[in-house]
Amino acid sequence: MKRKQKFKAIIFDWGGVLCNGADYATHPLLIKNPKINKIPKKAIKDFYIGKIDSKQFWVLLLNKVDISINLEELENSYFNSYKIYPGMFRLLKKLRKNYKLGLLSNLTEMMKDHIILKHKVDKYFDQLVFSCDIGYMKPGKKAFNSIIKKMKVPINQTIFVDDTMANIEVANKMGFKSLLFKSEKQFKNDLYKLGIKI
Repeated sequence: MKRKQKFKAIIFDWGGVLCNGADYATHPLLIKNPKINKIPKKAIKDFYIGKIDSKQFWVLLLNKVDISINLEELENSYFNSYKIYPGMFRLLKKLRKNYKLGLLSNLTEMMKDHIILKHKVDKYFDQLVFSCDIGYMKPGKKAFNSIIKKMKVPINQTIFVDDTMANIEVANKMGFKSLLFKSEKQFKNDLYKLGIKI
């Protein structure tokens, strides 16, 4: 019988794994606005890697879509654009008893601050790494290397969990044991197959 590998750490994505994905363009006046597609991809990336702040991004966005919305309304809409998965947070508490846990997410600074304040995510993880702090995003290898360096656990003893195949593929090539997240039930089953204690 093949011996199951001994894993020491699990790294999670945020949107799509611990909650449904947050979206900056969820204000009612933006959702059906065809001009929303005119937002330069570089501006969106700069927002996520911390090169421009929220006010700069919102002003740029409103200029492109040619409408007027109060900035506070935009921020509130953004903060309310997701819902956490309570079962996954309960699972994190159980997993942390036996494993080091990390969070690696492409997230804007304002959303990072929001989830830390509202959900106390720093209480669930040993290390937090956000694109807005390190200046680059998944699936870039630098993002993965950044959290591995902080976790101080070998890549081949680390499980990486994400809902995006592009991220999974890069993680696999780097030597992680990667799990594509589809549902809490499926994820627990995958952990069981790997011999993970829950």
